[in-house]
Amino acid sequence: MTREIDTWRDTTHLRRSSTAEITSRAGYHLADFSLIALTTHTLTGQWLHDLFLKLQYFRAAPSQETQQTWLDFPILGAALFFALALKIANYVYTRKQNGRYLAAQEYFHALFSGVYGLFIAESLGVPETMENFIGTSAVFVPLIALACFKITVPDSMDKLDFSLIDPDDATYSFPTALKKERYLNSFFKCITSLAALSTFLWAANREIAGKTVSLPDWEKGLLLLSIPVAGKIGYELTMHPKFYRGYRKTQECVKSAALVYAALSSICHLAIVYHDENREMQMSDTTRALLSYTCFCLSLMMGIFAAAKTGFDFQENHDGNVKLLTGWNRFWLWANQKIEA
Repeated sequence: MTREIDTWRDTTHLRRSSTAEITSRAGYHLADFSLIALTTHTLTGQWLHDLFLKLQYFRAAPSQETQQTWLDFPILGAALFFALALKIANYVYTRKQNGRYLAAQEYFHALFSGVYGLFIAESLGVPETMENFIGTSAVFVPLIALACFKITVPDSMDKLDFSLIDPDDATYSFPTALKKERYLNSFFKCITSLAALSTFLWAANREIAGKTVSLPDWEKGLLLLSIPVAGKIGYELTMHPKFYRGYRKTQECVKSAALVYAALSSICHLAIVYHDENREMQMSDTTRALLSYTCFCLSLMMGIFAAAKTGFDFQENHDGNVKLLTGWNRFWLWANQKIEA
């Protein structure tokens, strides 16, 4: 009888553990899907918004009514579709590569890296011309993509980790890193830091003003001041891995929370417009405050989730730097040979 009771207890415990694990994984994948979809919605939506602003000069842009009403439906639908496709791609890759995580969403979002350049340009009050739009997109897409990946895998993980040391990473620092490599780290961290901070300031000022506006002078100064600070942090990352890992997680939290907030704000705007028979943005101050606080809480939670999913592989960062420096040396040697010939 005692043995039967013990067996029943063990079976019940296993069932509870299995149920808890399934629920936990389901919640994780739901949050991950939401993060990918909302980030995709903001990046694609903002890119199209800036494109339409430039097309107005040629009278080829959709009407303001169209942009503020039904046009957001296909953008939202596309974001959901791509989020599902990227989740499936990650799952298939993980199954085939013995648990290795692809992070397909980061490669996909790299296609819209020019949006971060547009955030910076809009924040600094750069004139909105078609030439600036094309030039910014052409420069920032390869630059930010290279800064994020450096011919290595992205920083996203398929797990949540709040620690400052990755237990799977046996090598944390490279105290003998060459100055060239440290300067390379400094340069790339300036770019990613500038993109993250400008995204946050863009979203915050957009929410306060109700539209995209240039930053006040003190925020422009803060944006410019962040460049040498980020450069110093990047230069020292091989010496202080714990600090940099915390900095990288904080950076991702700020950027992701801003992108998610912008997406939620856009979705709420669409819902309110269609709730009103006159298709106008009308609501009470109480409703506006409630929606603002709700969006803030949800975006903060998603930002923390994104930070927990973010790691930093110092070995692969080192390998990526070596590849870039080796490639540059080969190019420089080839160029000198051509000149001498």
